[in-house]
Amino acid sequence: MMETLKQRGIYESVWGEALKMRQHGEFIKLAKLVTCSIVIIHGDYDLHPFEGIRKPLEQATKNIKAILLKKCGHTPWIERFANKEFYKILLEELKV
Repeated sequence: MMETLKQRGIYESVWGEALKMRQHGEFIKLAKLVTCSIVIIHGDYDLHPFEGIRKPLEQATKNIKAILLKKCGHTPWIERFANKEFYKILLEELKV
């Protein structure tokens, strides 16, 4: 319970600034500076729309790969239906 409250506090302290950056296009400006590959692993139940994440990043950089996980929300590493697939993809992408 305390860990959940701690995480919520961290989220709330960061989200306001992140939202402003998102609304003013700062994330996309920063994405244009990224020189390594970008891999998006996104859940189809995530409240943030997949296309709303993928399309802007694809416009910012060409070195991007987007993967949509079925039956998955915002935390694929702990979700019952997606965690095995998430780790499989992660290990493949990291070439471990």
